[in-house]
Amino acid sequence: MRLWRQRPAASAAAAEGEELLVVDLGGGRSVQLLRPAELAGPSGELSSLAPEALALLRQTSLYGAGDVVWPAGLALARLVAHCPSFVADRRVLELGCGLGLPSCAAALSGAAAVTVADRDAALLSLAARSVALNGGTVSPLNATFAELSPWPRDAAVLLGADILYDERTARDVAALLAALLAGPAAERALIADPQQREHRESFARACEAVGLLVQESPLPGAERCVLLHIVAASAS
Repeated sequence: MRLWRQRPAASAAAAEGEELLVVDLGGGRSVQLLRPAELAGPSGELSSLAPEALALLRQTSLYGAGDVVWPAGLALARLVAHCPSFVADRRVLELGCGLGLPSCAAALSGAAAVTVADRDAALLSLAARSVALNGGTVSPLNATFAELSPWPRDAAVLLGADILYDERTARDVAALLAALLAGPAAERALIADPQQREHRESFARACEAVGLLVQESPLPGAERCVLLHIVAASAS
């Protein structure tokens, strides 16, 4: 998996202080992704960094952890790009989108519309512009997992990458998914989680308590991530 930078002059999409990455998702599929220029490595190949280097990027991030292209986002984006039937002609909502790489893959795969949601307004703006660059119809939503009222109920597919980072958040995400998957159009949620994360069991218990079924399976690729496929128990 490779990411590389375009020079700022190559695209008018990148404003001052930003750069445009081209993210190779394999099989001839790639998406364009905007990110803050200050944190890019000399080659832009963030996916090849050692865990220690990724941890340092997290600590020195200008916007927070969301402005890094994390392995789970790559793994989920690749799945969406190579299995477009998950999202084609459907309304898609990405929870805690950060830079919005999975949403960009959804746009590439023919999603009818994409909503990107994050608590960081600056990242949200970048993610929305990136989805538009990839041909998607996009709406931004500035919201946290703990609040239910702002979230739209019309999405068929919910996406999330590396969003179960502590136990409280895992419970909040479970409650939010219960509300969103109760919508008449809702089909499933797909969450990519790094193998080393410790909160999937708590998340699964919280999901069961609110009437959701969770199926876990490995995601192919070097990112060492798993896929959580979540549906309402009533829909199974």
